[in-house]
Amino acid sequence: MMTHWRPGFISVTMLASADKSRVINIARWDSADDVKVTQADPVAAEYAKRTAAIATPVG
Repeated sequence: MMTHWRPGFISVTMLASADKSRVINIARWDSADDVKVTQADPVAAEYAKRTAAIATPVG
Protein backbone atom coordinates (compact mmCIF):
# COMPACT_ATOMS: atom_id res chain seq x y z
CA MET A 1 0.00 0.00 0.00
CA MET A 2 1.45 3.33 -1.00
CA THR A 3 -0.12 5.47 1.74
CA HIS A 4 2.21 4.30 4.51
CA TRP A 5 4.88 6.81 3.43
CA ARG A 6 2.56 9.76 2.79
CA PRO A 7 2.93 12.77 5.11
CA GLY A 8 0.02 12.93 7.55
CA PHE A 9 -1.10 9.35 6.99
CA ILE A 10 -2.13 7.64 10.24
CA SER A 11 -3.78 4.34 9.35
CA VAL A 12 -6.12 2.44 7.08
CA THR A 13 -8.82 -0.06 7.98
CA MET A 14 -10.49 -2.24 5.38
CA LEU A 15 -13.78 -3.94 6.20
CA ALA A 16 -15.41 -6.67 4.12
CA SER A 17 -19.08 -7.58 4.24
CA ALA A 18 -19.96 -11.05 5.51
CA ASP A 19 -20.83 -12.19 1.98
CA LYS A 20 -17.59 -10.67 0.67
CA SER A 21 -19.45 -8.62 -1.94
CA ARG A 22 -18.43 -5.19 -0.59
CA VAL A 23 -15.38 -3.56 0.94
CA ILE A 24 -15.07 -0.28 2.82
CA ASN A 25 -11.70 1.46 3.00
CA ILE A 26 -11.37 3.86 5.96
CA ALA A 27 -8.22 5.99 5.92
CA ARG A 28 -7.19 8.24 8.82
CA TRP A 29 -5.10 11.36 8.20
CA ASP A 30 -3.70 14.13 10.40
CA SER A 31 -5.51 16.80 8.40
CA ALA A 32 -7.68 17.47 5.36
CA ASP A 33 -4.69 19.29 3.83
CA ASP A 34 -2.63 16.08 3.98
CA VAL A 35 -5.39 14.29 2.05
CA LYS A 36 -5.53 17.06 -0.56
CA VAL A 37 -1.75 16.96 -1.08
CA THR A 38 -1.88 13.19 -1.56
CA GLN A 39 -4.83 13.41 -3.95
CA ALA A 40 -2.95 16.02 -6.02
CA ASP A 41 0.16 13.82 -6.33
CA PRO A 42 0.32 12.06 -9.74
CA VAL A 43 1.88 8.93 -8.20
CA ALA A 44 -0.92 8.66 -5.65
CA ALA A 45 -3.51 9.31 -8.39
CA GLU A 46 -2.11 6.47 -10.50
CA TYR A 47 -2.19 4.13 -7.50
CA ALA A 48 -5.81 5.08 -6.81
CA LYS A 49 -6.67 4.50 -10.48
CA ARG A 50 -5.12 1.00 -10.44
CA THR A 51 -6.90 0.17 -7.18
CA ALA A 52 -10.28 1.35 -8.52
CA ALA A 53 -9.80 -0.73 -11.68
CA ILE A 54 -10.06 -3.96 -9.69
CA ALA A 55 -13.36 -2.94 -8.12
CA THR A 56 -16.77 -3.90 -9.44
CA PRO A 57 -19.29 -1.06 -9.25
CA VAL A 58 -22.48 -1.74 -7.33
CA GLY A 59 -25.33 -0.84 -9.52
